[in-house]
Amino acid sequence: MANNISDKLAETWKKLPNAINGNGQNFIFLLKTLLGDLKEELDDKFEEISKISNAVTDAPEEIDEQLQNCKIQEVRVGTNISFILTWDHSNVKNYDSAEIYIKETKGNIADHKNWDEVEVSRTIRTTKADTITVDGINAGYIYQITFQAKNTFGSVSRKSGCPVLQYAVSAMNNVPDPPLEFNVYFNKDGVLWTWKQPVNLDYSYSELRINNNIGDKQGLLEITQDTKSTVLPPYREGTAYLYNKGYGSKYSTPLIKPWSKPVPTAPQTLAATSTYQGLQFTYSPIPDDCQGICISINGKKHYTKDEKFNYYCSTGSYTYKACFYDCFGEGIWTAEQTIGTIEEIPPDAVHITKQTVFDDGVIVGKYIGDHEVVGTKIKDGTITTENLAAGCVTANELASNSVTTDKIEAGSIKSDKIATGAVTADSIGANAVTAEKIESGAVIAGKLAADSVGADNIKAGSVTAEKMKVDTLSSVCATIGTLSTSESGARTVVKDNLIQVYDENNVVRVRIGVW
Repeated sequence: MANNISDKLAETWKKLPNAINGNGQNFIFLLKTLLGDLKEELDDKFEEISKISNAVTDAPEEIDEQLQNCKIQEVRVGTNISFILTWDHSNVKNYDSAEIYIKETKGNIADHKNWDEVEVSRTIRTTKADTITVDGINAGYIYQITFQAKNTFGSVSRKSGCPVLQYAVSAMNNVPDPPLEFNVYFNKDGVLWTWKQPVNLDYSYSELRINNNIGDKQGLLEITQDTKSTVLPPYREGTAYLYNKGYGSKYSTPLIKPWSKPVPTAPQTLAATSTYQGLQFTYSPIPDDCQGICISINGKKHYTKDEKFNYYCSTGSYTYKACFYDCFGEGIWTAEQTIGTIEEIPPDAVHITKQTVFDDGVIVGKYIGDHEVVGTKIKDGTITTENLAAGCVTANELASNSVTTDKIEAGSIKSDKIATGAVTADSIGANAVTAEKIESGAVIAGKLAADSVGADNIKAGSVTAEKMKVDTLSSVCATIGTLSTSESGARTVVKDNLIQVYDENNVVRVRIGVW
């Protein structure tokens, strides 16, 4: 009802105007409505408060309800000792917290008779919890711990009925009792070490080893406060040592347990059956202490835990053997055998047409008729260089004009891949070979056929003086016309059979020849 009235108050409050208009009658009406709703809500709230107040007033100082299953767990980290206290408050109605009262004194429980003479050293109050950690616990001391519950009305559990526990903390350098009933088991999952501990054992942890060098990392399998371990030893057989370590540097005497895990024997039966999918292997059941079977097919190992193994392969001859393997590794192998896969169409094959056979979604090549596979039936990118057998594609199998320059990867055609005489002038397109595509020094005189370079084949102006190397002019004979060292002034002019020398005034000073 209170929630509904609160909604009404909010709605009425929204209707109140920010300013009074006219004679204010509407404002007064809304204000009276708001005040009436407010009174109704306050009356309800007052009733609830009164109930709570009466309940608190009537609550007793003590209640008979008590905490249950109170426990103390000792934890040591180095020389530091702590208690983890736990309890169950499900029996306490309106539970709010617990109050913990701790007494401590040096000595042992057997010799201590009267706790009334010991003062409470610590009082700990929790808040709605059922566990707490108490630090600063002393070695060689005994403790009395009282657990008292408190509810939300302030009532506490009756002191005379509160659970009280006593606990003795041993000195730091004690020699603990050894473990009990040390055993080892091997199965398909590996190894399981088990043991038990004496009642009220005072120890730090157990140390499982494969030698008796206590405290040494060499030969250590595990350090644990549990009573089991699944750590695999490094060898198939040996001797295990189990110690309890006390608080400090002292160890118990060890429990000694030899172990031996035999090498798995070879499978008694191993058979391979040829199917249109490949090979199916069957074998004797996998032993309980083994993890599976390993089958070697043409030297490659395959591991399985199944009752049979299917190996998908093409037709051919296959050599196989098998062994069981356990947590330590492979066992004894069977003798090697050889089998060939089927060569004919099996009766249970799937016939899509009269000529085509599908092998579980794969088209078997030997069952495809001539001309059945054409380019339009091959997915783009499925035929790559690594999927083609060497020499399987020859010139006779390439359609005319199917290999063009845009389909040839740069650098893929090298001189050692071109047959002698395979490239002729008729095979080279016009303007296909240009100067920038010819490696420097690649064209030498010894590679030019006789009379292959004529005047008609030389571009005008392509032969210049810097491109000519002439050691002698004995072989050069030509009509040179007029040769002049300068156009005017002092110069020498050679013309036909006449040589004339001019001075700087353009006067002939020397004339040799016929004029």
